[in-house]
Amino acid sequence: MNESLSARSARLIGHLVKTHGVDRLVRTLHSPGRPGVHNAEVYGNGGLRYCVSTASFIEWAIYMYGHYESDVTEFLCSVLRPGDTAIDIGANVGVHALPMAQAVGETGTVVAFEPFAEVRRRLETNVLLNNLANIVVRSEAVADKVGTARFRIPTSENRGVGHLADMGDAEVAVTALDELGLAAPRVIKIDTEGAEHRVIAGAKTLLATHRPYVVYESLAHLQDRCAPELIKLGYRVEPIAEPMKVALP
Repeated sequence: MNESLSARSARLIGHLVKTHGVDRLVRTLHSPGRPGVHNAEVYGNGGLRYCVSTASFIEWAIYMYGHYESDVTEFLCSVLRPGDTAIDIGANVGVHALPMAQAVGETGTVVAFEPFAEVRRRLETNVLLNNLANIVVRSEAVADKVGTARFRIPTSENRGVGHLADMGDAEVAVTALDELGLAAPRVIKIDTEGAEHRVIAGAKTLLATHRPYVVYESLAHLQDRCAPELIKLGYRVEPIAEPMKVALP
């Protein structure tokens, strides 16, 4: 494994010590965004394998603790059954898509959307590492229309904050869930860095017809534009863990 001594020590503490304040110690030993681990294969929660580099924040969390947003993952998997379909919009490296694929089993499907090519390649690597043939990786951004849009490539260590932006660095294909004819999903997870309401706008027929659970990011500095639309569709919105919320059918 390609890892420094400080990273290895921090990871051991992160996995074994479960007391208050351990995160501060882990960050002191090997902070997020710091190089020292590159293309290392590690085991996360559920025995899943990930190829990670600690220069990326989400991969740093997987390396140090074996998970990222574990409360969200637990909820997603708790509502899924073998044979279900799940949709992961903004799948990043698969931190939620891979556990959901375990939950739905060989007869189920996870459709994982990730428009940022650099991160999508890591997602595809992680799918192959775990032999998860039930994950379908798609390259489109999901919004309220079909076409193309500009995409802002992240410059920070958090490679998961890429998003649609008028002055973006790259052009990506865009689709809407209502236009895809996907199998009825049991759950949809949306993390699109402020564009979650556009995903909802492009999925109203699907939501009204199939009534999936909807887990979405609601950033504190932005108005929650999803909740009013979901409530109109008969959903009840509750928090899971900051900044994620769930719309219950």
